Amino acid sequence: MKLKDKLFNLKEKNSTRSGPRCLLCPSFSFRPLYFKFGRSIIRCQKCGLVYAFPQPSDQELQARYESPLFFNEYLKSFQATPEGYDPLLIEKHFRIFLDLIGKIYFPGSKLLDIGCGPGFFLKAAIEGGWRGEGLEISNQVADYAEKIVKVPVYLGSLEALFLPPESYDLITMLDLLEHLSHPLETLQAAYRVLKKGGYLFACTPDFHSLNRLILGKAWAVLSPAEHLFYFTHKSLVRLFQSAGFKIKGTWNLLIFNPIYFHGKPNLRTKLWSRLHSWLEKQSFMEKLHGVEYLELMKLAGSSVPKSNLKQGQKIRRNLYLKMKSWLRGDMLCILAQK
Repeated sequence: MKLKDKLFNLKEKNSTRSGPRCLLCPSFSFRPLYFKFGRSIIRCQKCGLVYAFPQPSDQELQARYESPLFFNEYLKSFQATPEGYDPLLIEKHFRIFLDLIGKIYFPGSKLLDIGCGPGFFLKAAIEGGWRGEGLEISNQVADYAEKIVKVPVYLGSLEALFLPPESYDLITMLDLLEHLSHPLETLQAAYRVLKKGGYLFACTPDFHSLNRLILGKAWAVLSPAEHLFYFTHKSLVRLFQSAGFKIKGTWNLLIFNPIYFHGKPNLRTKLWSRLHSWLEKQSFMEKLHGVEYLELMKLAGSSVPKSNLKQGQKIRRNLYLKMKSWLRGDMLCILAQK
């Protein structure tokens, strides 16, 4: 069966209001991209937003997050266990994000980490001086965060909790936006509880990632049973602006996971894995990561001293930035302000 047939007669659906409506614009016109795990991944023809259709119900999502998936996969990815974790490994994993939010920290700053999961990032931020709280919809995950990681966590969605307005100086959403059924509503709720002048920092998979272009449908991020939206720079900026935020900047992180795919290894996945191993050993990749770090810090207002660079250094730096634009990693970051 062809993809368009699996989309319940796309031509008919596109011509009536019985089809999916885009989150960011009033368009009902879309183009099918992938069909996977019984759902389609489609792109809005007007604004370019990519999303899963039909989307799972809230009950289906809740059941997924209460499943053994958390202990079998998420904790394992951090080399953690149901009994404990390595704080040094966690701090190293989130170092670049901790440095970024450190640029906007002041004594007494209050942080809300939405979708905090087991609380690893929140714990590291608290250790760095933030007065932090987390928010999580999964009972078992919130329980782990409170009992094992020992961080304060609200249970439920931000929209349902009605936290006091203008309560936080910073809100973080790490690997969250792609999981939300209603990301615009969540951002609007975040805007309400954020103080005037406060910041929201988020990261989400980049749909323009080199990994997606190489692995295609097999890329594990393409998982429409849990990843409901897929953002690019353009659609992410539009989403935040629709919620009322001012955009300080976006940045793609040069992080690849070539073995993160569904299905059996084939020639394409094997070649990409070898190419990635070769790339990570090259000296220019170390330079790229250094330039990336400085550029990400600029999102929070940290300037890069160009005036002290010699002409040859400026040329090399511009070359690295150009290379960085070609090698798009898996993660897209955004810093916005109320």
